Amino acid sequence: AEDGKALFHSAHGNLAGTGTVISSTSLDVAKLAMRKQTGLEGAKLDLRPKFLLAPAAMETTADILLRSATLPTADMPSGVYNPWNGKLIPITDVRLDDADAKAWYLVGDPSQIDTIEVAFLDGNEQPYVEEIEQPLTDAIAWKVRHVFGAGVMDYRGFYKNPGA
Repeated sequence: AEDGKALFHSAHGNLAGTGTVISSTSLDVAKLAMRKQTGLEGAKLDLRPKFLLAPAAMETTADILLRSATLPTADMPSGVYNPWNGKLIPITDVRLDDADAKAWYLVGDPSQIDTIEVAFLDGNEQPYVEEIEQPLTDAIAWKVRHVFGAGVMDYRGFYKNPGA
């Protein structure tokens, strides 16, 4: 981040103090932390999370919690409204398992806050493709190059729970 701290840092208010599994309670804590984020002049940003990003090991847990009509908690009677149903879009990726199979993240709605920006060299969003004929072998080779970069725009649009 611009302030010399890691993207997820307690000073940024976007890192859980204690890691927990994905649950209605832990999602509520994460959502509240995002909503309480403040702008440069101290105004509350009231950011709404849009995505739940988790390793593939948590895919079923995330799907059950985010897509069940009733709250899937053992201590709740059936028919209790699930406040998470349809509120977040689950995104799971097996590469997160390699980094940390327990950590999960909330990402803000891009209509409210810039999170990650992708930029392309000279604005070329398509890869450069060149066909090269090999006259000695009657073969064709392809040269493909795609020059782009990505960077974090604002830490306030992210929240990390290290998991348990």
